[in-house]
Amino acid sequence: MLRQALATHPRVRDLGEVMHDKRSNGFYAELAGELAKSATAGLHNRWFDILLATIDRLAPPGDDTIRLVDVKYNMALNFGSTFVGADMLNTFALNLRRHKGALIHVVRRNKLALLTSIAVVGRTGQWQMKHGDARRFERVELNPATLTARIAAEEAMDAYFAAQFARMAATVTVVYEDMFGPDGTFVRVPFDRVARRFGLDGAFDLSPRLTRQGLPLADTISNFDAIAARIENLVAAGSLPARYLDYLRS
Repeated sequence: MLRQALATHPRVRDLGEVMHDKRSNGFYAELAGELAKSATAGLHNRWFDILLATIDRLAPPGDDTIRLVDVKYNMALNFGSTFVGADMLNTFALNLRRHKGALIHVVRRNKLALLTSIAVVGRTGQWQMKHGDARRFERVELNPATLTARIAAEEAMDAYFAAQFARMAATVTVVYEDMFGPDGTFVRVPFDRVARRFGLDGAFDLSPRLTRQGLPLADTISNFDAIAARIENLVAAGSLPARYLDYLRS
């Protein structure tokens, strides 16, 4: 959603998930081409150069063009970590910093809603909703026994990458929940922050192109009472922030 709205600016080119392994003209296609030419030892250490070459092929660099690439956490983890002195650093973040890349770090605070959305998407196949699209609303069941571990894993991933990206000067953090007003349409504040960081004039088209799913959690999670009880116990035990009690009512 953020990517597509930013790409309405004339200076921004949205290249999408270049590192997705199913992308036919993306990074892995470029890597396969390099391997086909020569299986030279050490080629795997040049993966970031190959990524940059992929980006240049998809969108040749211009003086004032900003090329926007969507990299998920799992993609950034694919190339592991490396020691720099006594510090263990994520290799993707390290290379991004060395090449003076700028980063927009998108964080979703409400992990309960995130896990619910993942379950709904798995049931409906609707990854993104455009305004006016016919929606398939499905009630989904979450497993209270695994809920603690799944939320903890999501929170830990955010914390890990926040620590890695904190070493980069050119980072803007955008909270997913702050991107929308009560009616589910975009608000300007996060976009204005990004515009200032990249020296843009803020001329984004924020008219309703995409929307988030709007059903309350209580109407989406079929075993909501059991999940709510589990969340309340975790908050009482100090294992989850108190804001999760507000999320239950959202």
